[in-house]
Amino acid sequence: VPGEDRGVPEGFAPVAAPRAAPAAAPADDDDDDLDIDFGDDDDEEEAKPAMSLADRAKAAKEAAKAKKKKEKVEKSQVVIEVKPWEADADLPALYKKICAEVVPEGLQWGEAFNLEEVGFGIKKLVMSCVIEDEKVMTDDFLEPIGEMEDDVQSVDMLTMNRL
Repeated sequence: VPGEDRGVPEGFAPVAAPRAAPAAAPADDDDDDLDIDFGDDDDEEEAKPAMSLADRAKAAKEAAKAKKKKEKVEKSQVVIEVKPWEADADLPALYKKICAEVVPEGLQWGEAFNLEEVGFGIKKLVMSCVIEDEKVMTDDFLEPIGEMEDDVQSVDMLTMNRL
């Protein structure tokens, strides 16, 4: 209703206007002020936080080292097939050549291989390796094998499983 005073509803307190902050007292430049020391030594208080920061940094470094040691190295097993150009290819010799020439850090070739029939007397070489996921990508060893153009027609990854 116009002209009606709308007071504060029952159960609510009126909101007070914010007060202005009191003005700071002017600084007194007199050197006659008396500094009274009640046993508080400011120098010791300043030194303690600095030491605690150094201790914290040292503890953080040690924790990071411990965590790094505890972290398990992620590994994967990869099975590949290597197809030769001709039926009379020496696949055991090709296996030895691959294991000797393709050795990036973090790759461990399997000790055995299989020869599987492809067709028309041609066999393919099936071999496995274990790689550290942080250090080795599959292209790091598949491409060098594929570049052995005199011996290898193609190389394919059959499976990749986390260990």
